[in-house]
Amino acid sequence: MRVVMEFSKPEFDPIHAILSPATGAAEIPTLLRGEKPSSSDPDAADLGTHSYSKKPVAIMMGGAYGEEDAKAMREACKGHLNVPWIFFDKEKPIGLEPGPEYAKIVIGRGKELVKKLEEEDKFGKDGIYYY
Repeated sequence: MRVVMEFSKPEFDPIHAILSPATGAAEIPTLLRGEKPSSSDPDAADLGTHSYSKKPVAIMMGGAYGEEDAKAMREACKGHLNVPWIFFDKEKPIGLEPGPEYAKIVIGRGKELVKKLEEEDKFGKDGIYYY
């Protein structure tokens, strides 16, 4: 996760890291309101910039999350679904074992999609997209 966060910069400001669907369901609604989560996973404490004064412009999920996980997290955010939700497309193989080079490719795909969403004025609007 740390490698992914580092490769995200400078184009992204990874505000917060979510390490489980349950934590996501509890914390993402708070983040979408522009507030600091009251409790956080201790394993994620040193991940992200913690720039909680900024509302997220998108929620990006890695390949560890499945469709049911995404559904549960989005359900918890009802009433605050005002950003694109960006998921890793497991149907587009990377061709490498997980590691730094794999992370660079994955984040590169994410950056391309975010740029496209920005160009298409998708920020501030709910939607599900795959990178």
